Amino acid sequence: IQMGKENYERIFQFSEKLLYCKK
Repeated sequence: IQMGKENYERIFQFSEKLLYCKK
């Protein structure tokens, strides 16, 4: 479960960066 959480956080950060670049 912890591993999945870490992966989720990484994906969230990546998504945030993509959104920021898109803006």
